[in-house]
Amino acid sequence: MPNALACLYRAAEKYRADVVHSPGCYLPNGDMEHITVQDDFRTMICDQLPLPREPERLSGDMETRVCLWAERKLCTAVWGKLFRRDFLLRHQLWFEEDIVPGQDGIFLFRCVLWAGNFIRLPEILYIYRRPRTSITHSPRNAAFLAQAVGAMLRKLSSLEAYMGKMESFALHPDWQEKVRQFVILDTDPFFVQECYITEARVNSAAVTKLAASALPFIISSPVIMSTALSLHHRRCRPVKARSRRTSGMQ
Repeated sequence: MPNALACLYRAAEKYRADVVHSPGCYLPNGDMEHITVQDDFRTMICDQLPLPREPERLSGDMETRVCLWAERKLCTAVWGKLFRRDFLLRHQLWFEEDIVPGQDGIFLFRCVLWAGNFIRLPEILYIYRRPRTSITHSPRNAAFLAQAVGAMLRKLSSLEAYMGKMESFALHPDWQEKVRQFVILDTDPFFVQECYITEARVNSAAVTKLAASALPFIISSPVIMSTALSLHHRRCRPVKARSRRTSGMQ
C-alpha cells in the first residue's frame, strides 16, 4: 500500500520496536504481476492469532515465542515487516541465501528470539505481487521436489546449528522438537502447485508418486544425501545443556 512504510516506521519509532509485523496481505483478484492500487483485492490473514485492535507487543516469554513461530501462528514471510537495522547488526542476523525455498522462516526465527520489542499491527499493509520469476510459478515436478527436500534438509541443519549455540534450547528438548517440526510445516506449502495463493491441496497418493519420481534426483545429490545422513545421526543426540550461559537469552 502507498502508506505502508510510513505506518511501519511510525510504529517502530513509537514503540522502539526491533521488528514491526503486519498480519497478512492483499491478493489481487486478477493479474498478480501488473498491479495498481485501484485493482480488486481480497484479504489474506496469514497470522493464526486473533487480530489486535491496536498495536501489541509480542510476549517476551521465550517458550511462547518459540511456539508461535514453530506452529506458524505468526506469518514467517519477511514481507509486511520492518526490521531495525542496528538490531540486525547487533545480533548478526542475515539471510541464508542458499536455502530456497524457506529462508524467510529461518531469518524470522532468529528475529523472534532476539527482538526486544516485536510489535504486531492490526493493519494489512502489503499487496502480494506474483511475478513470473517467482518460485511459486515453478512446476511441481520431480526436480522441484528434490530442490525442496534439499532446502528442507539445509533448513534443519541451519536450525540445529543455531540451537546448539543456545543454552535455552539445550535446557528444553521439547523446544528443539518444535523447531524440527516447523521445517516440515514450512516446506509443505511448496509442494502445492499454487502454493498459498489458492486452497489447493495435494493428496497423499500424488505426493507418493511425485516423491518416487524425485528419488533419483535426491540420491544423485551428494550434498542432500550427506546432509540427510548427518541429520539422522544428530537427531539421536539432542543438544545438551552447557554450563556457560548464552548472553542475551532468557
